[in-house]
Amino acid sequence: MQHRFDTPGAVQAFDVHTGERRWVFYTVPQSNDAFGADTWQDGSWRYTGHANVWGLMSLDEERGGSAKRS
Repeated sequence: MQHRFDTPGAVQAFDVHTGERRWVFYTVPQSNDAFGADTWQDGSWRYTGHANVWGLMSLDEERGGSAKRS
């Protein structure tokens, strides 16, 4: 369920050894110039939030793949 004015969701990756954030991908655009912002009707990205990933994800760099557990 999405609620108007909730915090937008983000997919983030963290270093398993240091806990440092390595990268972030915002599931909802953060500005008018952001990738995909033009696909949100009437600028609805401004007030739509709560678009999170609902499962645990992991990356196996040796095998070059990622996995999502449900």
